[in-house]
Amino acid sequence: MKSKMITILMVFSSMLISENTTIQVVNGVPSSVYNLKFENQNVINDLQYRTSSRLTDAPETSVVNVVNSENEESYGMPLNFTESGDYFVTIAGIDGNNDKPLGLYHTPMLTQEDDSDLIRVNIFNSLTDVNSIDIEINNELLFLELKFGEYRELSFMQGQQVSISIISNDDSQNYHSFDISFEDRNIDLGTIIISGSINSENDVFHADLISSDGQSTDLLDNQVVLDGTANV
Repeated sequence: MKSKMITILMVFSSMLISENTTIQVVNGVPSSVYNLKFENQNVINDLQYRTSSRLTDAPETSVVNVVNSENEESYGMPLNFTESGDYFVTIAGIDGNNDKPLGLYHTPMLTQEDDSDLIRVNIFNSLTDVNSIDIEINNELLFLELKFGEYRELSFMQGQQVSISIISNDDSQNYHSFDISFEDRNIDLGTIIISGSINSENDVFHADLISSDGQSTDLLDNQVVLDGTANV
């Protein structure tokens, strides 16, 4: 009887979590388009590379069917949350790769701090050709070994201009840098997605800021001024 009661409580708890949980999904896999099916129903359609969905109710099941819309290949990907809330989810990785497996990588969305001048964003590494990257902010090493599939949080002051450098942890070379000016807190709570390939000569490295409302800004377009109107 006791074990049955525990099972009932666990099921009821998971239902509460799913009913009060929303997700924003970003496609971080180059040259791909995905549909996401929850309980065999298409919920997110034609999610292009470097684009985002808006907040969507999370599935009641712990496995999401992610379907490649070009070849109809379907992947059952686990998506589990420990508590209710809003989550940022990135599709990233390589099918069949043990080190960088294709999957759904999630983190709780940042919450607004009304009395603070800080602008907070996450940064996520979905690069497929290096083991990890280091992050420099204004020539200061801030993050060491940001691994594939990992999120970390950045904080900036409103009005601050920053230069972000992406450095390969494999050989310590500075591969890409971009400048951002944080002029408006409307872009607060976004996520910077580092995707593509860091060593490629075919211009497939990308850095995009995905805002919490689903808009995307290309951060490699010279100096980006984030003033609430720069989203493209």
